[in-house]
Amino acid sequence: MHEVAQALLAWYEQTKRSLPWRETKDPYRIWVSEIMLQQTRVETVIPYYQRFMQRFPDLAALSVASQDEVVKYWEGLGYYSRVRRLHDAVKEVEAEYGGVVPNDQETFRSLPGVGEYTAGAVMSIAYDVDAIAVDGNVLRVFSRLFAVNKEITSQAAKKQIAAHVQDVLPSGQAGAFNQAIMDLGSAVCVRAKPRCNSCPLTAFCHAYAQDSAERFPVKKPKKMIPTHVFYVYLLQNENKIAVRQRPQEGLLAGLWELPYTSVPNKVENDDFFTDSDQAKATLEAVFPHLNVHAIDYSGQFDHVFSHLKWQMHLFRGHVSETSKSESLQFVSPQERNQLTFGTIFTKMMKRYL
Repeated sequence: MHEVAQALLAWYEQTKRSLPWRETKDPYRIWVSEIMLQQTRVETVIPYYQRFMQRFPDLAALSVASQDEVVKYWEGLGYYSRVRRLHDAVKEVEAEYGGVVPNDQETFRSLPGVGEYTAGAVMSIAYDVDAIAVDGNVLRVFSRLFAVNKEITSQAAKKQIAAHVQDVLPSGQAGAFNQAIMDLGSAVCVRAKPRCNSCPLTAFCHAYAQDSAERFPVKKPKKMIPTHVFYVYLLQNENKIAVRQRPQEGLLAGLWELPYTSVPNKVENDDFFTDSDQAKATLEAVFPHLNVHAIDYSGQFDHVFSHLKWQMHLFRGHVSETSKSESLQFVSPQERNQLTFGTIFTKMMKRYL
């Protein structure tokens, strides 16, 4: 066995975390955990995973559920396209493979939403396949371990690191090795200030030998992301509030939201964003079928996506309808609880409803 793998597995045996998806070899449950863990912290995922498994304990249960219900059980985790593709893939496994998750990496890789990393992780952990699983943690650990002096998101860097991982991978123990790298990257070889004094691999680490661990991985300069400014409205009509559904494609596809309207990004006075008269006039122009009785400023809510930022100025008010609208619906608290909203809108409603 390669000495790096030997040291890493010995460390993992002593320090590995007790996680619910590590208590099983069920490929379905491991698959769900890997999808949830994409771009989401372990601590955040655990309660969602447990709740999801309670409702959908096996592949058959998930395959027959409606997409609306499945998305509702994902609510709060974000990146909802993940669960939609998972749901599609599970239905395909049920229909094409008799409800058994394929144990062939290429076959599994062909399912909706299953990328190279997910395929490697699930195959190695559930089926003991000698497969590498390279995610952000692995890229970071191995960029330091071998002092990879290439921009980390480049194909050249990824190819070089994948070759290093393949070289180190211990045959017959790929699942434990892949999980050990995850633990090392999340607890020791962290982004900002790696905890080299606690690392089992310092004897082999080129970056540590050069006293330059914080210089790796090599990253592109950060780009400024645009800020989009909106008025958003929490509008009540008796005991109901106004909501609408987003398009089935694009950002937050298919989720529900409070109505909002654009505001110019550049204005001379920030008071413009909190001006109730301006917000009321904008609301009435966009939704002329609403009779706005009163509206007041309630505060600013920000939400940062990977490529843009939403700055949302919330106004609350009471309205009535002069006619019905195709875009807006008024829903009761019971109806609202059955819908899945984007995170920023959920925060608003939790605070004010």
